[in-house]
Amino acid sequence: MMKNLLVPALLFASATAFSQGHTASKEELAAYSKAYVKAKTVYQKHHSQQSKAQYVACTDRLAFATMTSEALPPRTRYPDALGLYQEALRLDPKNHEALNNAAMIDSVYKGMMSGAEKALKANPHDKQAAATLARLRGVYKKIHRPLP
Repeated sequence: MMKNLLVPALLFASATAFSQGHTASKEELAAYSKAYVKAKTVYQKHHSQQSKAQYVACTDRLAFATMTSEALPPRTRYPDALGLYQEALRLDPKNHEALNNAAMIDSVYKGMMSGAEKALKANPHDKQAAATLARLRGVYKKIHRPLP
């Protein structure tokens, strides 16, 4: 049952928070990724305010495109987008877009972990709830976020 709730919960959060109607194609993701890599490389060489601003902007664009793209599965897009938003926040801790979107993704994962924990508490032998909880904790570990 938990597996069936995982994808719809993420899709609902994405659709609710981002009702712009356009999602990035694989080609657009590749273009955003290329711009991100270039901006990151320039920033690492020059460390100027301008190169930093460009790096943050490219990181935000790639994160948003990753998070909202139908070309990527939810298990990939949300952790990857969150990691990119965290990267932007290390450079610019007051970045409004990164703060809001990272918090939204984080709250979705916390809610899903809470649901899996409740299901497991209600039925300690529920293998699907245990697997879902383990997978969600693995995502948190992958992106270096502390568990709630």
